[in-house]
Amino acid sequence: MSGPLKLSLTRRYRFAASHRLHRPEFSERENERIYGKCSNPHGHGHNYSLEVTVSGAVDPATGMVANLGDLDPFVEREVVEAFDYKYLNEEVPRFMSEVPTAENICREIYRRLKTFPAALLGRIVVIPYYPLSDSMLGRIIRLQMDRIAARISRNHGVTLRYDVSMWCSSGTRPMGSQPRTEPPKRAGAGFARCPVRGDHPKH
Repeated sequence: MSGPLKLSLTRRYRFAASHRLHRPEFSERENERIYGKCSNPHGHGHNYSLEVTVSGAVDPATGMVANLGDLDPFVEREVVEAFDYKYLNEEVPRFMSEVPTAENICREIYRRLKTFPAALLGRIVVIPYYPLSDSMLGRIIRLQMDRIAARISRNHGVTLRYDVSMWCSSGTRPMGSQPRTEPPKRAGAGFARCPVRGDHPKH
């Protein structure tokens, strides 16, 4: 006799973040050879699309594989709030020591989500999109500059004034934030798919 029917449920989430692809132990020439313009010291931003798939038997009582009322806030807390409008290299602990390529972002998201208790985590897809809108880019820059201004004020008693528009105009946008007609084809900038095999929580 066959077992209970198992289905998969996929949800899509979005966040915006900036990063730099760079290893400090490599020379500048080696970083540029491996990561291209993604090693730019000023970093660059993406809009990310995150697809999370959970699998399991349909609960006969609820008719669901997983309750979206549980899954959505779990992903929001563990990933979206932790990554959204962040400079990944400095504000996500894992990427202080690892290069935040799409592949490593995918691995880190899986690590954060694999303990979801209601179903087995079946697949994660992370897709970085261009471009960031001026308003979204401005919010990221403003967050970073406000932190810098606070440090300068605290340590030196000096007030830092800045104009976000100087970064967001078409001629001065950080590398990688200009509109593009197709995704870039360089290391770490394509989408990463993370099929999950084993290492599931026990039920």
